[in-house]
Amino acid sequence: MKKEEILKAYADELERIGKSENTAKSYLHNISMFLTWLEDTSGESFSGSLTPVEVKAYRSYIDTVQKASLSTINTKLAAIQNFCNFLHVVYGNELIKVEKKKGKVSPKVEVLNKQDLFQFLKYTEGNANLLHRVIVQTILNTGMRESEVIDLELSDIVNLDSTKNTYIIIRSGKGDKYREVPISGEYKALLREWIAHRPVSDSQKVFIGNRGTLTANGIYKLIHRLGSQKGLNVYPHMLRHQYLTNLAKKCDNLQDIKSLQEIAGHSSVETTMRFYVSSSEESKKKLTSEINYFE
Repeated sequence: MKKEEILKAYADELERIGKSENTAKSYLHNISMFLTWLEDTSGESFSGSLTPVEVKAYRSYIDTVQKASLSTINTKLAAIQNFCNFLHVVYGNELIKVEKKKGKVSPKVEVLNKQDLFQFLKYTEGNANLLHRVIVQTILNTGMRESEVIDLELSDIVNLDSTKNTYIIIRSGKGDKYREVPISGEYKALLREWIAHRPVSDSQKVFIGNRGTLTANGIYKLIHRLGSQKGLNVYPHMLRHQYLTNLAKKCDNLQDIKSLQEIAGHSSVETTMRFYVSSSEESKKKLTSEINYFE
């Protein structure tokens, strides 16, 4: 069987088991790169069979030759593990255990400082149209990802025209997780204004332009373009980090962090803590100074 046919079958399987569009694209991209390397290295066309030696050789290649970061290496290896499982179940290939690279690296969380955030929002408020302003404020007030913003439907906004608690339902976040995020104040009023002026459309999507529904790439470009007008490199995930970092400052206990995890849509509280609750040298010194077991 040809490589293209196997990749098509793999793509169909990812869709069947409910992988998100972004996850499926990432897996297919990483597997395509792996198989291209394999064919170039072996001089043979891939026909549906893999061995542990080939997987280990590629693991070494991306580590020592490409010198990829730990997170990149393990992202690629996770895709390969999934592909190996697929080959085993569908084509009877040997079941291969893909060992991830061990290590711990603090994730990079980029946010704007107060002055840059003020300049960005001031420019956006004075120059962007209503759609662009409400998209910026949606991410800054909910921490939604680009894909979640474009998937949001009118029925996902609850109690918008009421004095009751208003919240947004995110039905298929990363990993297909459901969550609810409360909204209020000026953002609630801005969202209500957008709904009132939203173009007439058969689509139930909340955010649509004159040319129809938006794309994740379109949202990235509009936010980046607004930032560039003030000499800033701003992108949607930065605004998501801005929101969640601000909430993290208010966390006083584990229950608060658990709530932050739910708002962020993370699969585990460990992920939330790794990104937004970091230790410092000062806190480490405070904990370890003058240890007394008899107090």
